[in-house]
Amino acid sequence: MSVRFGHGPRLTLYIAGSTPNSVRAQHNLAVAMAEVGGAPATMSVEIIDVFVEPKRAMRDGVMVTPTLVRSENGERVVIVGDLGQGDQLRAVLARAVRVAPPPAAAAG
Repeated sequence: MSVRFGHGPRLTLYIAGSTPNSVRAQHNLAVAMAEVGGAPATMSVEIIDVFVEPKRAMRDGVMVTPTLVRSENGERVVIVGDLGQGDQLRAVLARAVRVAPPPAAAAG
C-alpha cells in the first residue's frame, strides 16, 4: 500500500505494517508536522508499507523500518527509527515547509 498526501517536498515514510515502531513513527510524524505547521497542502507525505511493497523499499535503498526520507532537488535526508528524536525530525520538517511552494502555486 502506498498512500500519498499533499504537494511540495517529498517525505516518504517506510513502515513495516502495524508493528509498534511503525505505529509510533506515524504518530510522531503527524505530531511533528502539526508542530511545524506542515499541513498536507505544504508537504507531500507518502507512506510505504514494506510488507506490501518490498521491491520498492529495496529499490529506494531502505533496509530498516521505520525510515523517513525527505527528497528535494537531488538532496536526500534520512531518519531511521520511530521518529522519537523530536528536534531532528522537526528540523527536517521545518526545512520542508520553508521550501514548499504556496498551495495556489502548487495547484497551478
